[in-house]
Amino acid sequence: MFLKFINIRKFIKKIGKFTKNFPPLHRFIANTFNFYIIYILPIFSLYKKIDFKKTKDVSKILGLQSIRLIKLNNIDLTNRDTLKKSFKKIDFKEGGWCIYHKNAFDILDKKLFIESYRNKPIGLKILINDKEIVSDKNNTSYGLRPFGRYSDVKEILRVGNRMFLLNIGPKIYDLIRLEDKNGIRCYAYLISNIESKDVEITKKDYARFLNFLKVERWLEPIWTTTFLIDDFDTKKKSSNIVINMRGETKFLDFQAFAIPKENEYINQIVEDFGVTAFGKKRLFSNSNFLYQVLPEVNDGKRDTLKRWKEFDKMFNKINLSINNKNILDVGCNIGMNCYYALSRGASFVYGIDTKEISNRANHLLNSLGATRYEIHGLDLNYQKDLNKISELIENKIDFVFYCSIDGHIGYPNQIRDIPFKYILHEGHPNTSLEENINNLLINNWLNSNSSNILFKEYISDGDSPSRPLILASR
Repeated sequence: MFLKFINIRKFIKKIGKFTKNFPPLHRFIANTFNFYIIYILPIFSLYKKIDFKKTKDVSKILGLQSIRLIKLNNIDLTNRDTLKKSFKKIDFKEGGWCIYHKNAFDILDKKLFIESYRNKPIGLKILINDKEIVSDKNNTSYGLRPFGRYSDVKEILRVGNRMFLLNIGPKIYDLIRLEDKNGIRCYAYLISNIESKDVEITKKDYARFLNFLKVERWLEPIWTTTFLIDDFDTKKKSSNIVINMRGETKFLDFQAFAIPKENEYINQIVEDFGVTAFGKKRLFSNSNFLYQVLPEVNDGKRDTLKRWKEFDKMFNKINLSINNKNILDVGCNIGMNCYYALSRGASFVYGIDTKEISNRANHLLNSLGATRYEIHGLDLNYQKDLNKISELIENKIDFVFYCSIDGHIGYPNQIRDIPFKYILHEGHPNTSLEENINNLLINNWLNSNSSNILFKEYISDGDSPSRPLILASR
């Protein structure tokens, strides 16, 4: 807190430039400053940790990615038969919970989706049966699992994400909601269509799959056994266990599984985030001090929820939305700004950070239930990796998030040359709005004749001092 109101950081930096010529003195000052940051400063923030009303609930941050509603005037979702009659020439496969067609874009208009999806083998799994809840348009419950427990479509999505991460299930590209001409709605998953070899599952293949499940810590069948569920019956005419064209064993119906200990699962992922730590452990903190906070799970330098609120205020003030827009987040860290964009309706998000950090960010977003994203590991101080950016980004970019990264990588031409429409630029502490705007201009990221500064203000969150925040159009 104290450092936010007086410019000690600037003062220390000036002293540091002088004391570098006197190593013993320099080490003494550096150690004193670090002692203040690690042990004294947290005392000023202790009040934030004393909140007897608040209890940790990881479910509050799960499944925040928005669900897109797609209206189709040529279908009837009253029941399965009426739906199939709507598409007489389409061959559906039927299951207990759904019907499936191998090409989603026989039913959905390709133009409604991002460019990179249009030529991929994506199937459509439509959840439609007599048990669906349709009265509440915002309800994500669907169908009965054993013991009368309703399932949640976002929970099932997270299960599917886990299975894909383990390479035993199809990739889920998106969870959407369909609305027919009568206003009836149902959920549907866009998933990778797995072409299977026309071979019988051998006992050896099946045993290997079951042994894998015994080792897997987080997934388990919804009845905690495979013996009682016919989803695991390899003798069925249309078995859920298949061998794909690469010879890999895949399980198609991810709704047959659950992650019963999601709180532990998320916490275990974050425990492995030491590589993203901002520095040494802080006083009153039992873990590495991460840069970004994962709400309800870990502490960190930046207060994620407060930062999100500041972004919301900014977009609302200038009446601009990221809904249905594509985002590039440069220096995404553990992906909290990516997750923010997806929660506000972004069509697709790209994140870039170092390989070590990007692997963990991908794992975290996967576990939170995000699908419309790609996180790429690149060293943006390395020319060869910078040159890869244009190859990796298949979709047109509307917004570039460039938050507190210019001090680390500058303003590379490879990012400047991406034809984005807007830039959300957050500067570093002890820099001014004018200084950051000037940097964007002199590096030709903005054009003095055509660009507009839509928003500029200083924001502060967490342990971070005031930083300039700028939103500009090109």
